[in-house]
Amino acid sequence: MIVCAMAITITGYGQASKPVPEQKMFSRNTRVDHQVPVPPDVLKLLLSTREGKEGMSRASDAQKQNPAQLFRAAEVHLHGADEADLVIEGISPMANGDHDWFWVVQPAGKKPRIALFAGGNSLEIQDAKSNAYHDISSVWNYSRETLTTFYKFNGRKYGFKKVLSRKVR
Repeated sequence: MIVCAMAITITGYGQASKPVPEQKMFSRNTRVDHQVPVPPDVLKLLLSTREGKEGMSRASDAQKQNPAQLFRAAEVHLHGADEADLVIEGISPMANGDHDWFWVVQPAGKKPRIALFAGGNSLEIQDAKSNAYHDISSVWNYSRETLTTFYKFNGRKYGFKKVLSRKVR
């Protein structure tokens, strides 16, 4: 019995736990796996943008009292496991009727800055990297066309790289 317990204990130590896969796809139709509250300094940053001001102009009085409810945020790691970033999705009216608004904020902690604002039906963190940061894409689905925009990190923020268009039949 003791030998069996020792064997189980030794076997357990030899097995490394697998890291939880990080969420890569964001849209209003997908749930946020690792949702976190939007930090107050990040909320202030979001509301100071042109899009944030536009969304607040359409917000109800109740939404204006608690603007944090207009966003859902997920912690991601675009550069490495030791630095957390945020993907933030706007919730109506912090979006448009036919597409969502997404902000990528780096880092999630001290001195956050908006590294990317993108509109679309979805935002996806790619496996490919530029300057050691994951590339990002956004997709807009229209009735006759799908546009995919790719963004690459330039050392300070994500910049527009290219758009692929696919006609829908």
